[in-house]
Amino acid sequence: MSIEFTFKSSIMKNRQTAILYILLCCACLSSCQRDNTAKLLELAEAQIWEKPDSTLQILEQISSPEKLKGKEQADYALLLTQAKYRCNILAPSDSLINIAINYYKEKEDADRKGAAYLYKGSVLNELHESEKAIQAYKQAEECIPKMTDTHLIARIYSDLGYLNQMELNYDIAKTYYKKSLSINKAEKYLSNSANDLINLMGIYISSDSAEWCTSELLNIVSKVGSNIQAKIFHNIAVQKMYKEKYTEAEIFLQKLKEVSNGKLSYKALSVWGELYIKMGHKEKADSLLYAALGTSDLTVKVNIYSTLYKQAEEDKQYKKAVGYLKKYTAVIDSVRDELKSTEIRELQLKYDKSITLRQNAEIRMNWYLTIAI
Repeated sequence: MSIEFTFKSSIMKNRQTAILYILLCCACLSSCQRDNTAKLLELAEAQIWEKPDSTLQILEQISSPEKLKGKEQADYALLLTQAKYRCNILAPSDSLINIAINYYKEKEDADRKGAAYLYKGSVLNELHESEKAIQAYKQAEECIPKMTDTHLIARIYSDLGYLNQMELNYDIAKTYYKKSLSINKAEKYLSNSANDLINLMGIYISSDSAEWCTSELLNIVSKVGSNIQAKIFHNIAVQKMYKEKYTEAEIFLQKLKEVSNGKLSYKALSVWGELYIKMGHKEKADSLLYAALGTSDLTVKVNIYSTLYKQAEEDKQYKKAVGYLKKYTAVIDSVRDELKSTEIRELQLKYDKSITLRQNAEIRMNWYLTIAI
């Protein structure tokens, strides 16, 4: 009996030891997995500005992301949204970035909170939900006083500038672009500085300030990548054409062709075709404009049909002119269907007023508490 009891006791101890060993192994594996996830998230964040495509590849290495909790889940959602946006992958909704917002909205991490609202605004803007987008951007702007990431701060200002520019609020847009440019120049973010200058030049196009933008862009063009160089030459060419400096415009389009290895975008073909019409090279112009009609960009098509219509009317080719006018009208109708008109300026002022009222209420409450104490 004693032998049997000892034998059973030994089995029980072995079982307990085995269970304990299994639990320790599981805990060790879980800890290793958490450590690996943390390292991958850290590595992904380090790549996000320069190589967003690498960030996507790193995030794909995280196994079972749906099981992540708390900060890791929020950081994963933020980085994935940010990387996809920077790689031009359209998000179907703002549900992913909302995970990051719900986590960080009550935290003291202003950079990640600001980033979450910034990319919520970006996603909503891509989805043409302008009213919701401006609210998210303004919430991102509220975080700026406590933020330290200059990349993010400049991006918030730049996106607010762009959104207001699209809604024809040019004075507000200029203010935001200048704030962004000031940061980007100070931090030597040359590509971002170039984008700010290009956007400002689009607003200043008929004034002397456009020449200042051109001069600033030419100072940095040799220090940026070929894609940014192409954007710079394209936009300077448009500005020169607007000022009726056609020979100079053609020089910059030739530079654009060189940095693009001869592969011009539909938009560039359209601009060059329009330039040749103004220079009197009608055959070259027609060839370029017809080639540019392969674009899916409706605004480019509108400009092309408008140019072709005016040219046909000037040449008294009325049958052609009527055909171009019909196509122009059809594309305009398509553009109108896609756009959602919103009163961004009124909404922004209303939002700013609500922030001011809330801040004043907080100041009064603190004052009352001070008196009471």
